[in-house]
Amino acid sequence: MEVGPRMAFSTAWSSNAVSIAHACGLQDVIRIERSRRYLIKLAAPPSQEGDGHQTVATAFAPLVHDRMTECVYKVRRGREVSFAVF
Repeated sequence: MEVGPRMAFSTAWSSNAVSIAHACGLQDVIRIERSRRYLIKLAAPPSQEGDGHQTVATAFAPLVHDRMTECVYKVRRGREVSFAVF
């Protein structure tokens, strides 16, 4: 699970990182963000019906992020989609 800033929200950390990149001559950089990844390993399969890993992730997410400024990045085809390179 990866948690980070909402895509429409640029953080102060990002502004500082972009300023540093520009000072280093990387003028094409428009945004740099940091995120947090959590690897959730279950000792035993959950006793609940359905996708147990998703159930655990759904319960874990509110504990590790601020839903006003952050989001859980979606998984697409088995990999997280948290950034793009243009």
